Amino acid sequence: MGCFAHPTLYNRLVYIPTGSINTTEVEKAVDEFLKTLGPEVVRVRYNIGEDWMGDTVLYFRVVLDDSVAVDRKTFVDTAARINDTFFDQLQPLENWGLFPHVSFRSNAEQTELNDPKWA
Repeated sequence: MGCFAHPTLYNRLVYIPTGSINTTEVEKAVDEFLKTLGPEVVRVRYNIGEDWMGDTVLYFRVVLDDSVAVDRKTFVDTAARINDTFFDQLQPLENWGLFPHVSFRSNAEQTELNDPKWA
């Protein structure tokens, strides 16, 4: 249903270090973090990739339970709250210089689209 970015990050200059990223460290931290998410999260898939500017980004694809997709406001509020936890608890920008890009979809939407990247 949409992507969210942390609003306070747009108001400051952020230095993103260049160099190699310890993907094992990132994967271990992300896997541990994902265990802390609530029951409204059906599953999360992620990968490290490049955005359109060539910057390294941590992409998250979050499938939410259909119970939060009953109306747009509930879905958006839940997605915004979960998005904030990615920034606040995982802190990928501070820990690895990776900006998280979080996308959300309901379980029903994923079933209909059958996108293997989200499965």
